Amino acid sequence: MGSYISKLVKEVGPMWHDRRGITGLETAIVLIAFVVVSSVFAFATLSTGLFSSDEAKKTIQAGLGEAQGTLEVKGVVLANLSITIITTTAVTAEAVGTGDGAATVFTLANNPVLTNSETVYLDGAPQTRGVNYTINFDTGAITFTVAPGIGVAVTADYTHGIEAVGTGDGVITVFNLDNGPVIVGSETIYLDGVVQTDGTNYTVNYNANPAVVTFTAAPANTVRVDAIYTHYTVDTLVFQVANAAGGKAVDLTPGATIIAYQDADNLASAITDYGLTWLGTNDGDNQLETDEVAQISVPVSTYTIYAGKVFTIQVKPQQGAVMRIQRTLPPGISAVMTIN
Repeated sequence: MGSYISKLVKEVGPMWHDRRGITGLETAIVLIAFVVVSSVFAFATLSTGLFSSDEAKKTIQAGLGEAQGTLEVKGVVLANLSITIITTTAVTAEAVGTGDGAATVFTLANNPVLTNSETVYLDGAPQTRGVNYTINFDTGAITFTVAPGIGVAVTADYTHGIEAVGTGDGVITVFNLDNGPVIVGSETIYLDGVVQTDGTNYTVNYNANPAVVTFTAAPANTVRVDAIYTHYTVDTLVFQVANAAGGKAVDLTPGATIIAYQDADNLASAITDYGLTWLGTNDGDNQLETDEVAQISVPVSTYTIYAGKVFTIQVKPQQGAVMRIQRTLPPGISAVMTIN
């Protein structure tokens, strides 16, 4: 037992007396290294955070710049229309020509002629169509069965100015007019010169371009269909814009600002040929600034805008929100219309 204790003391003794530890210099080195590493990580973290915050700020500012609307409509939207009236004109005692004993064809001064509206005279005596002469209602050419004698006066009464729509064949019920849209109720439809009744003999699709006439019963073979009516085209849409209070200047130069048009049948996403007129105060450039008013005229004649149709205009500046204008063309058609 004693020898075992002596051996244990011999083995453990050196360890018991070795009291070496970490010195103050080593501790300082470790702490310095820790502080340096922590500082590097802290700087990296703070820099990344600041950079992210700065980029976020820029993004927010850019978003606000795009969302904030600087344009506003001043006053009403106007529609400028071209209105064309197709109507009849009565001619009395037109001097068509003088016979020479050889010529059989004489031509009226106007055409087309309303079917069966003419009365032709030789020296004041009325002649009978189909017996003494025939007539081409489209060209106004009168062809006599026998050439009028030398010095015989050829005169005529007739009505012209109609639109020759077509000729019946006993089957076709639908005929297209040459134009559209048509003002509701402005039309008069004839079959061989006889006025027909809307809703009884025919109906009209006024908003089509061209307008469409549909007969209840197909016009008989060789029966001529004539019409008079008033049609229109919306040429331009006109509105005035101003810069909202505190808004940035907007470059209205065509191409810098783009205008879009849309309705149920048409979509034009980049109209750049609009008219730009400055009203009142302007400093000579195309920048719309505070206290300035500009008038924009958008060409729309290639689109069929008819009474009751809803359309939308979008003004797209390079910077700032899109200005949207939605209107409906009212039923009362006039050359200049206020659209609210």
